[in-house]
Amino acid sequence: FFFKQKTAYEIAQRLVGSEMCIRDSQKVLKMAKELTMTVTFGAPAKILYEILTETKNISHFSLAPSIMELKEGGKFEYYHGKIQGINVSFVPNKQIKQKWKMIEWKDYSDVELNFTTRADECDIEVVQKNIPGTYELETLEKGWTENIFGKIEKMIGIPIFKQPINHSGNIS
Repeated sequence: FFFKQKTAYEIAQRLVGSEMCIRDSQKVLKMAKELTMTVTFGAPAKILYEILTETKNISHFSLAPSIMELKEGGKFEYYHGKIQGINVSFVPNKQIKQKWKMIEWKDYSDVELNFTTRADECDIEVVQKNIPGTYELETLEKGWTENIFGKIEKMIGIPIFKQPINHSGNIS
């Protein structure tokens, strides 16, 4: 067995190739993700829609100063601006669309809140797309569950019935 000794040039070429693989694998990790979850409240959509679109209600459930400009292009902030964004569209008691981000995110994600009324219940489906790939979906889901819906549950005294969750990642 004879081994050919590599020149510095050949070693450098291989390092560049390895560095490219590392760089490309990091790009994969940073690709956008999606979160879909549904919560069911024993309350009509009208009440839940008002809680999520009126500044005084948002401040009440979050126990923090909030902003909600209820118009297309209007800004919103929850929890002293830790959650912020731009309102895209509203269909009263049916849907809220927003550009949404955490304060540390560079780019906005796309959020859709869809309200479906069934008898005395309302399902709220959260679809959040283009979540930065570096952000953990489980952390985001926990934030929605505890800091938004859990706080609303405490505010109105009506329990959440179910919380099926669907995480999907690495969609571009």
